[in-house]
Amino acid sequence: MDCRTPQEMSHPVAFRRAGLSLFPSFVPIFTAALLQLSCTAALAQRQRFETPNRNAPRTIVECELLTDNRGAPLQAQEWGRVFQRLEVELLVRRGTLNEKLETKEEPFGRSRTVKIIGKLNRDGTIQFVDRSFSLAQAAALAEWLQELKTYGAQGAPTGKPAFGLNPQQFAVVYTALSVEVKTELQGLSLETALAQLTFPSDLPIRMSIATRAWLKTHPEFGGVAQPVAGLSQGTALAITLNQYSLGFRPLRTPSGSIELAVEPLSKVKERWEIGWTLESLDLKRLDTAPELFKIVTVNLDNVPLTEVLANISEKTGIRILRDDHRLREMDIDVDEMTVSILPRKAAWSSLLKTMTFPHRLSSELRVDEVGTPFVWIAPLSVGRQSNRR
Repeated sequence: MDCRTPQEMSHPVAFRRAGLSLFPSFVPIFTAALLQLSCTAALAQRQRFETPNRNAPRTIVECELLTDNRGAPLQAQEWGRVFQRLEVELLVRRGTLNEKLETKEEPFGRSRTVKIIGKLNRDGTIQFVDRSFSLAQAAALAEWLQELKTYGAQGAPTGKPAFGLNPQQFAVVYTALSVEVKTELQGLSLETALAQLTFPSDLPIRMSIATRAWLKTHPEFGGVAQPVAGLSQGTALAITLNQYSLGFRPLRTPSGSIELAVEPLSKVKERWEIGWTLESLDLKRLDTAPELFKIVTVNLDNVPLTEVLANISEKTGIRILRDDHRLREMDIDVDEMTVSILPRKAAWSSLLKTMTFPHRLSSELRVDEVGTPFVWIAPLSVGRQSNRR
């Protein structure tokens, strides 16, 4: 049964803007009080969101709630009051057989309309594609609606898989990060080094105010310490920034553009990882870096670890790099370490473990965005998580 009156059916927009005052006002007093408190908290929640970027398009959010054949007139009126206070147009109507819940965006010049189609359940809850709300959760609903107004149908990117990017956006970013670094960055200042990377103009590197303040107070980092030419831009950028205790992530802005946001590692919850583990790509170590499995004879007596690692890298052609940030964080000085190994035959990969483990270091084989292998030296620790799933 369609709950709208003939007047409402003739002027649907006007009635949606009025907040669905469709039914007799016999809502119980306690329900009205609950709505008032929830919506007051909801409006306060909206203040948590940053002011949208001036370049962001004007966004209108519209909501449709589908009911079954019996409708839900009392619940519809209650939700109408909520949406009216949140200044979002609402239409409650009977759903059709094949109609699906969805959140979609329709651009129009410098504006866009985000349309969310949900379901009004008989118990009074409203259900959307990936979330649901009760009348007592008006504050959470307000936060989500404001997120849609700010970022569009995709919502805020924080905390979502693939950094909140859709498959097409992620592919664009990944392609740019897969370009090989032709110019050696080692020895350059951080600013000069970043300028050598060839990212497209619509994927700029942005340093936050916190990042610039961090760099000003830590001049001791000096120039880029490790060689990264030949690696992909994504891995090279992550390694270079890691030396300065910085990381980056693809950030979708309210305007819909994407930038590579650089933040101090102490402040960022998710970042583009340094290379990819073989397990995440289902790669075999022998197939990825067969040079590391060549059997050689070694005899080392109190030789500096850095010298041995450089020698292995030269003989195998596999780059060996270190996690400067975590080594510094744990007060580990690799330059002070030495290695002694009695005469023996072993594969380079086995020797790497033999040399690093006594110093509580790990030597992990990883690949960059295009599959170029490298060995990552870092303090021993538990496993890590990635947001690039």
